[in-house]
Amino acid sequence: GTDNAQGASGGVVDLPATRSTTRITKSTTVSVGDGASLVVSDDDDDGEANFVLSALNDDTASDEARLDSGGVIEVAKATSEIVVGSAGAPIDAAILVGDNAVLEGDADLLLSANTTGDINAYAKARTYGASGAAEGSSVASFDGANRVVIGQGTSMLAGYPDMKSTG
Repeated sequence: GTDNAQGASGGVVDLPATRSTTRITKSTTVSVGDGASLVVSDDDDDGEANFVLSALNDDTASDEARLDSGGVIEVAKATSEIVVGSAGAPIDAAILVGDNAVLEGDADLLLSANTTGDINAYAKARTYGASGAAEGSSVASFDGANRVVIGQGTSMLAGYPDMKSTG
C-alpha cells in the first residue's frame, strides 16, 4: 500500500523517527421534521412498498508509517495512528423523527442507523548495519454511535406486522 509517512536515514549514530496520524470525523443523519407526513403505498399490491429510512456510515481506512535506517549504531522508531471518531465526537449515524410526525407504509416499516468499519494502522521500522534497534507502534481506534429517535406524538403504522427499529 501507500505509506502515509515514510523516512530513511543513515550515519554513525542515528536516531530517526517517523509518525503518521489520520483522524476521521463525520455524521450521517436522516431527519423527518415535526408534523411531517410520509406515506408509502403499494399501488399494485405486490408487497414491495417497504418504508425504509436508513443512515449508514461504512468506513474503510488505513494508516501506515515506514522507516528504514542504516549506520553503525541506530535506533529507529515508526508510529502510525488512525482515529475514527472519538469519545467526545463519535462517528454518528442517526434517524431523527420529529414530534407529531406520521410514518405509514403498506408493507414493512424499517428505521435503521448503522456504523461499520475496517480500520487498520501499520508501523514498520527496519534497521541495518553494525548495531541497531527498531521500534514500531500502531494504534487504530474507532468510536461510533447509532441512534433512532422518535419524537413525541409520532404515529408509525405498517401494513404488515413487521415493524422494526435497529441501531
